[in-house]
Amino acid sequence: MSTISTLFNIYVWLISINNHVMIINSLETSSPYKNLEYLNDMNRTCSFRTLRATISTITSMAIIHEQLWIYYSDHIVAIYDQFNEKHYDHDNHRLYLFDEKFIDMRSYLYDSELMKHWPYELNETTSMGEISLAFLSPPNDQSKLILSYWIALIDLYETTITSGSNVNKTIRIQLINTYNRFLATGYPDNRNEKFEIEHEYKNFSLNTDSLSDEINTQIISLSIDGKFYQIFVATQPAPTVVVFDNYLLKEIYGILCINDDQDFYMIPNNQQLMADCEPPVNFLHDIVFGFNINETLYLISSYNRYVLAVEKRLVISFQRKFPIYRRRSLDDFIICMKPPIWPLPLDEDFFTTIETKTQTTNQTNEKVFTNQSSTNRPYYQYFDNNGLKNNFNFRISIIIIMMFIKYLIISVIYFNVCYYCQNICFHL
Repeated sequence: MSTISTLFNIYVWLISINNHVMIINSLETSSPYKNLEYLNDMNRTCSFRTLRATISTITSMAIIHEQLWIYYSDHIVAIYDQFNEKHYDHDNHRLYLFDEKFIDMRSYLYDSELMKHWPYELNETTSMGEISLAFLSPPNDQSKLILSYWIALIDLYETTITSGSNVNKTIRIQLINTYNRFLATGYPDNRNEKFEIEHEYKNFSLNTDSLSDEINTQIISLSIDGKFYQIFVATQPAPTVVVFDNYLLKEIYGILCINDDQDFYMIPNNQQLMADCEPPVNFLHDIVFGFNINETLYLISSYNRYVLAVEKRLVISFQRKFPIYRRRSLDDFIICMKPPIWPLPLDEDFFTTIETKTQTTNQTNEKVFTNQSSTNRPYYQYFDNNGLKNNFNFRISIIIIMMFIKYLIISVIYFNVCYYCQNICFHL
């Protein structure tokens, strides 16, 4: 009987280990937002709608407390739990959207100046302006949610030019140099309290004397590891790409440049260094927001529906070269389904080339990752040592081993019972 007692103690011990693993898993995926009021609307799920309808209304994306948050143009936010383990393909860099939950941000922003200036009409995907939105939960106050909105106002000008045949021709010029900036701050768990919203009107061409001096701008809002960054792109009169490490655009943090090999790098705000800086305006002129997943920064163009990928260290470290990886359609980056197997096999064609264009020749050059040095490794190599993936595989192995041990223990118990208590075994 001592053998049966020992085996029973081992079985109880294995059950306790399994419970501890489940507790650890729940802690890793826990969120400080415990009282969110979720919408019950199956019509909003990505799998129910068409992929194009989903993509066309995405306003911003961010990783908040190990969850993927997607902000749509009607202020509905989709939330995906256990994002790294269930929804993000680390090797192929794809998002699989299923089992989402929804919250309505209008309950926090209702009747504010932001809603009055919002360029999207309800259930409409067309806009009279452009929005650059980043949102995050600061590490020092994880129950708080901060949203930084930059709503661009499109200004149309008419000017007359003279063609080669001395014929005057009137053309319309579209410029973006004025913005409504909103900063919304609040606690989503407190549904009875509205978010505090700051509103500021920004015009970057107030001191210009003529149309030729007007500034045409693009603001790219970034959410990187719980911190705001802003990329300010000016296409005229002088092309430049400036990085700010805050949402107020008060002090320049760095300046983005591109070299002859089409690598990106950031330099300090130094006049001598700026003399040799070629700004990557052509790469970023239609990007509206960006967010990081682990070490990768994804830059999203909502209008042209594509995504660029680069290391997040581009906007954090100075004078280090990083390749920008070939742009990819959002239709291929976002998948509205649950994958049939997990983890998915490696797609060797994904992010295998860098697409670059030179301004003078407008030719496309491609760099194959396998021909690069070890410092410019292919994207998927950055995640080969990813702790989350290894941890996930380790847990699967532990579960399989535990199931095998459980089966072995039951078998041993059964045969011991049959040996010592044949009458009982006869009735089993």
